[in-house]
Amino acid sequence: MRLVVDSSVLLALILDEPERAAFHQTLLANEPVISIANLIETYSVVRYRLGEPAVSEIDLYVETYNIEIASVLADDRSGCVRPFLRSARAVARSPRC
Repeated sequence: MRLVVDSSVLLALILDEPERAAFHQTLLANEPVISIANLIETYSVVRYRLGEPAVSEIDLYVETYNIEIASVLADDRSGCVRPFLRSARAVARSPRC
């Protein structure tokens, strides 16, 4: 099954967080994919928190789990952002907020 990977998953692996083992098994059992935008975010956070040498660990995890890197196109914006904004506006106008 295709599995979209967020930067927080890679960070949990690198930082050896408690959910690391569960993420490890999930990544091995699926076909993980990460957007180039999330990957760049991960590089940035790891570099800031752990320093330049730790950045290479990200590449190791991408290779180890065979994570596909998906491009982000300008056309993706209209298909994803606009419905999100409509939903966010609806929530903001909701009397429950």
